[in-house]
Amino acid sequence: MSDTLVTLLFAIITVVLFSKLLKVFGTADESDRHQQQRTSENTKARSFFNINIASAFEASLPQNVRDVFDEVRKISSNFDPEHFVEGARYAFEMIVKAFANGDRETLNKLLSRTIFEAFVQEIEQRESVGDVYEVAIVKLNNSDIIDAELHNNVLTITVRFISEQIAVTKSKDGTLISGDSSHVSVIEDVWVFSKHLKTSTNIWQLVDTKSIQNP
Repeated sequence: MSDTLVTLLFAIITVVLFSKLLKVFGTADESDRHQQQRTSENTKARSFFNINIASAFEASLPQNVRDVFDEVRKISSNFDPEHFVEGARYAFEMIVKAFANGDRETLNKLLSRTIFEAFVQEIEQRESVGDVYEVAIVKLNNSDIIDAELHNNVLTITVRFISEQIAVTKSKDGTLISGDSSHVSVIEDVWVFSKHLKTSTNIWQLVDTKSIQNP
């Protein structure tokens, strides 16, 4: 076989191999592009649905409250009103029970100074005559954000709680003074919580309260 023919055969083989190699890499690149496109589309879809899910709770809130929360996220991007309500429900039960039990330590952590002093005054009046206040939260029906304000990085959120409670006051010898242990009262509480957004603490404080007892 002449050198020219050998050279020609090698050239043909090289072209064929290169063509196949190019085809393989080309297919891989195309596959990668399709995969990247699918990943991008999936990411966009997840983001879209996550936004909808995250904002579904806020959609039911008053417009002025949503406007405030938009401003809040410029300061604290991870603020989540739904998570706040979950914490507020927990705080509501803790505070009601702490007040009944005279638990000043818990109250001191969760109440503003003014509210704490008012609660302690009532506790001391009870204790001075030996009265015992007992309360049981049968059910916490509603916990709705009804207002919010932002001033100087201090966020205040007003929550209306509607709960079913059994509350009685007894003298030190167990005599019933007020309430009925067999009667469940529906109580509406409007509580205002406050937190400075620039501080490292995650604790919200109760700064104002109002209760309405329904028959």
